[in-house]
Amino acid sequence: FPSHDTRSYRLLVRQYELNREEEKRVRKSAVGKNKESSLPLPMSAESPETALPTTPQDPPAGEGPDEEDDDEGNAALYPLFEQLISGESLWLDPDLKVEDVAGRLGISARRMTAVMRAGGTLTFLQYINRCRVDHVVKLFKDRAQDPLRTDALGLMSGFSSRSHFYRVFKEITGVTPGVFRDITTRQPAD
Repeated sequence: FPSHDTRSYRLLVRQYELNREEEKRVRKSAVGKNKESSLPLPMSAESPETALPTTPQDPPAGEGPDEEDDDEGNAALYPLFEQLISGESLWLDPDLKVEDVAGRLGISARRMTAVMRAGGTLTFLQYINRCRVDHVVKLFKDRAQDPLRTDALGLMSGFSSRSHFYRVFKEITGVTPGVFRDITTRQPAD
């Protein structure tokens, strides 16, 4: 592409990277506020007794408080959601659904939606797609991945199709995956 466009594209790539750094900083501060939570952490090999149930455990209708309206409880679940998603790289599954993650957290899909509203500004699907795009960007910067086609990296990152990958990637970064990759591979490796 022409050199005058390269500068614009570089600015878009840099703006994407700055936005992601800011989002991470905001998430870390939110997680710090919720560290006092006594909720169980996702399952780990070291402590199976603290594993979360794999089926929803919401009380039957008419029993207990309406948990979807419990903003404080939902906000406390958000860091657990983030830990589960990032710790197990769940976004790599192209068939991942809100019900799957809700079940892993032991809550209903409806409550999972409330957790997303309480914990951030992104919907479940937007959050998962951000994780996927971040993964693709990491792969672009990994010189070992250079021989792989751009769309193959998208599929490796959990996107279900080439068209879905290109559309979401451009929505989030402002440029196509090919342009982004070209710009990042021109820059010296970190």
